Amino acid sequence: DVFKAFPNTLINVELKDPSPEAMENLYNLIKKYKREDKTIWGCKYLKYSQQMYKYQDVPLFFSAERILMVYLAYITGVLPFIKIREDSLQGPISTAEYKALHMSCLLYTSDAADDLLCVDLGGRRIIKKK
Repeated sequence: DVFKAFPNTLINVELKDPSPEAMENLYNLIKKYKREDKTIWGCKYLKYSQQMYKYQDVPLFFSAERILMVYLAYITGVLPFIKIREDSLQGPISTAEYKALHMSCLLYTSDAADDLLCVDLGGRRIIKKK
C-alpha cells in the first residue's frame, strides 16, 4: 500500500530479522511498482544482507558488520582489495523500542524528493530523479 500511495517518494526499507520469503515478497513489490530506482533496502545483520546480494537491481545499504569491515579495511590499507556490493553506506539503527514491537520492517521516507532534482539521504547517497 505504501508503494502504491507514494509512487514518487524515495523510500529506505530496513528489514528486521527477515525470512527469505519476506525478502522475496518485498523484492516482488519493488519490481511490481517499478521502484528499483526509488527504494534502498538492507538489514543490520550480515547473514541477511548477504542473501540480498542476488537482487542486484535494488540498491542495498551496508549491514553493521560490513560497515565495520570496510572501516577496518580502510584503516589497514586493504580497502582496494575488498569487493563492495552495497550501494549506500548508512548505519542501520536498532533500538529497544523496535525490538519490543517485534517489527519486521521499518520505512523511512523523504517527501523532499517531490521538490528537488535529487535527494541527499543523510549525506550517504544521492538519488537523482530521471
